[in-house]
Amino acid sequence: MNILNAFSVTKVLVIGALLVAMNPGLNANANEPVVLDIEPGKWKHSFRIESESGLYEEAMAEARRQLEAMPQAQRQMFEDMLAQQGISLDNVGGSAEICISQQEIDAGIMPQQEGCSQSLSPKDGANNVYQTHFSCEADGAEGVGEITIVDRQNYNAVIDAVVAMQDQPEMITIHQTGEWLGECDS
Repeated sequence: MNILNAFSVTKVLVIGALLVAMNPGLNANANEPVVLDIEPGKWKHSFRIESESGLYEEAMAEARRQLEAMPQAQRQMFEDMLAQQGISLDNVGGSAEICISQQEIDAGIMPQQEGCSQSLSPKDGANNVYQTHFSCEADGAEGVGEITIVDRQNYNAVIDAVVAMQDQPEMITIHQTGEWLGECDS
């Protein structure tokens, strides 16, 4: 797997995880938006990905080796491109920063990847715990998980998903945390 393919897979996973963890979407039972009680502003979403077969980790390690072998200017351009999107990566995870307005929170609308859908419903008997499901038509990624809103400025999520790795379905687990950073940059 070349560096662009590895980082493309990771970007899909990042966006998929973010839209699950931060996009309230529709309540699976009532077809009404679920509005999470979170702070508006800049959020840092950190994630760690584990694959069942180890293919994801191998692909990211190889992508990192290829990145480190690039001439400094080319490597810097690639890292800058990711940074402009608020994304930083390491061999098994990374983070992304996204701004969310109060209007988006009130409307139950959060950033999402085109071609993906998701649902969120409160977990029976649990306060501030939600069950979620997402699917993305373009790349076939699909997953289920659980999100816990710790407080208005923090959340934890665990998402099990199936993604395409080297044209084969791969089971991955995404461990994600969200931390409110403050006001959005102007």
